[in-house]
Amino acid sequence: MIKIIIVMKKRKGMSREDFRNHYENCHAVLGRKYLGHLFERYVRNYPSSRLDIDDEGGETIDCVTEIWLKDAAALAQMQEIIATPEIRAVFEADEKLFQDKAASRFLIVDEVEG
Repeated sequence: MIKIIIVMKKRKGMSREDFRNHYENCHAVLGRKYLGHLFERYVRNYPSSRLDIDDEGGETIDCVTEIWLKDAAALAQMQEIIATPEIRAVFEADEKLFQDKAASRFLIVDEVEG
């Protein structure tokens, strides 16, 4: 199983409510439309509060997305689909409406339980 984590920050000047509404009702819909057949699980986590471990503060995170894929073949297929110029253009246009893409991070992680 492969897990992708996307840490997102909302577009400057956008409310958290508008960010969440756009993500759930537009971007997540596009994700399921084009890539949903590859998802084993797709979860969006919206922080309700913040727990700082130190006094430094740091940047605000508006969403942590988790996507589980069956295997490396599913990841390769996902990357291929997103690289298709027409589909890439759809995602990029939508991302500009709600997300600070430069502040977002995309990670492939090894998940360990227990």
